[in-house]
Amino acid sequence: YQWYIKNDGASKYSKSSVTSATYSVKMADKAHGRRLYCVITDAHGNKVTTETVTLICTEVPQAIIAD
Repeated sequence: YQWYIKNDGASKYSKSSVTSATYSVKMADKAHGRRLYCVITDAHGNKVTTETVTLICTEVPQAIIAD
């Protein structure tokens, strides 16, 4: 697994250090708009490329708990 990312406003994709089946990122404003895709290569060198997705970061409302 090799993930490629392009941050919002960047002109091209760069290789991520993530090489696992899942891509995890702490959501923050800097991740909003990030585009990513993965190239999966098997033991024989066959490759498949996933569709590109865009991360959308929305504000989570805070709960107010009163006694």
